[in-house]
Amino acid sequence: MNKFAKLLVCAVLLSVTGIAPVSAAAPTFAQVVDGVDGSKNTKFAAKENWKKFKGQEVNWSGVVQQVDSKGSKEAKVYVADKSRPLYKGYNIELITSDLEKAASFKKGQTIRFKGIIDDFDSKDPGAVVELKGVTF
Repeated sequence: MNKFAKLLVCAVLLSVTGIAPVSAAAPTFAQVVDGVDGSKNTKFAAKENWKKFKGQEVNWSGVVQQVDSKGSKEAKVYVADKSRPLYKGYNIELITSDLEKAASFKKGQTIRFKGIIDDFDSKDPGAVVELKGVTF
């Protein structure tokens, strides 16, 4: 059996068994920022790069800078990942419904979090990335 035939058989088996191919790893914070950084990309390139990141679930960490309420059901946690430029002391915004946990954070505390990449604001240099549905 030649190489093409083997690939075809593998493709058919995958489609029949319903086994999905392994997906790419979630992007790192650095990859997202570098992709939308206003000092490294044109506005168009940043928007095109963003399409690869939006909606992906990530598991990152950073240092708490501030916590504010976002209505009565959500909080916004401002976090710094110092591997990339900061904007007003932070570069990640976390939107969470876990008000109790958000209220327990102290400035300067390192936290781990999981959330969905939802929005960004390109800066020159860097970017601020917003995650929604965040858990700690």
